[in-house]
Amino acid sequence: MAMDPKADKMFADMLTPGEVWLTSGFKGGGKSHTAIAVAEQLVKGFYPSVGRVYLLTNIIFYHKVKGKLKVECPPNVYHVETMKDTFWKIYEILREAEAEGRDKKDVKILWVLDEAQNFIGGDRNGGNASIMMKELLGTIRKFRLIVWFLTPSAQAIGPAFRNWLTDPKYPGNLTAKWKKDLGWNAQYIEKHKLKLSPKELMIVKHFDSPAKLVQVPITEWTKTKETIKNGEYCYDHEASATFYVGDGFDWEDFNKVLGGSPAITLLDTIQRYYNENVFSQPQESDENEQENMAILEIACTLRVQGFAWDYIANVVKIPRKTLTDRIKRAGMWSEDLEKVSQTTVRANNKQIRQEKDAPSNLGGGDLGDQKLPPNYISKEEGGKIESFGESPAETEAGEDEDDLDLGSSKLTVQELQQMRRDYANMQV
Repeated sequence: MAMDPKADKMFADMLTPGEVWLTSGFKGGGKSHTAIAVAEQLVKGFYPSVGRVYLLTNIIFYHKVKGKLKVECPPNVYHVETMKDTFWKIYEILREAEAEGRDKKDVKILWVLDEAQNFIGGDRNGGNASIMMKELLGTIRKFRLIVWFLTPSAQAIGPAFRNWLTDPKYPGNLTAKWKKDLGWNAQYIEKHKLKLSPKELMIVKHFDSPAKLVQVPITEWTKTKETIKNGEYCYDHEASATFYVGDGFDWEDFNKVLGGSPAITLLDTIQRYYNENVFSQPQESDENEQENMAILEIACTLRVQGFAWDYIANVVKIPRKTLTDRIKRAGMWSEDLEKVSQTTVRANNKQIRQEKDAPSNLGGGDLGDQKLPPNYISKEEGGKIESFGESPAETEAGEDEDDLDLGSSKLTVQELQQMRRDYANMQV
């Protein structure tokens, strides 16, 4: 696919350190898909006007090597789930650029945070993570950061993270919104006879520019672990994302130290702070680490032997989702754990019938007579883009009103007409 000059200009204008983006919408609506597809094109240098881009994210990635899946990020992509790890990785990226003789201004770090409502939710507006993030957003420019929050509903996060920078009543930090109106997309596709899924079109509104309509493609990184080939990467469509301050990391102290640091000594200040306050702290003992790894190994062994995850979680006293996420982060996940090969699953020393797997968020399926809505991540089949269709819930209720609001009011007819004229064929 050739680079679209209009998209190149759009990203060159938007990808400025200090920007804060937001994508909101129902679960399964493609928030992560969009963010990862865009990030992949940016990291791979698809848009020459943008410069060098790195990705930090709390989304887990897989790498297929010799037919086996391993938890591993693509080049220039880094998995971070604590503020402590994030700032050290920023330091490493900027220090590497400095060592290579590159101008720091040529480096941009896109920081994608999934499930943002879990740590900056409206009900946590006075919580530690929320306060920390509000303080950080005022300083991200000097760290070469562009922050992208993903959340099911904009109303689930605090005003500082969902309100426009230019809001006349309650200014926030937001500079761009990525929205998906599947109903409008479907009408547009039908009218223009396009071979696209409504899921593939996205409205992008920058605070100082007209709304634009772009096509979000299926890329290598947005495929599923079942469809990637050897050597390819993809993000984990199922794991829950988390983010927190980090054990032993004093954000207030760190922010105070950096706040008084000149730009030319920023990296030296970060390095000195970590050496004196983070790396000098007593680390978890080898004995405790070995014990934790042993627990994960036991859980993996039980799973391969045919035990149900709920039973294993009860045995090791770790919640099921937390357990599987820890196994993935420890690099111990394999296809053998994905689905038990036995026709029965053992629990409490009894043989019980193995029911067919419950549908995951990767697609639709049955639960008796109850139909689950399909996930709206496009798939490739035979080289053609195929849509999963519309979910009953969406057809009846649509998205939240807030999720369609790109500014102080709805999109005007003139804006939609302008989008149709100028951006209908833009591809990310």
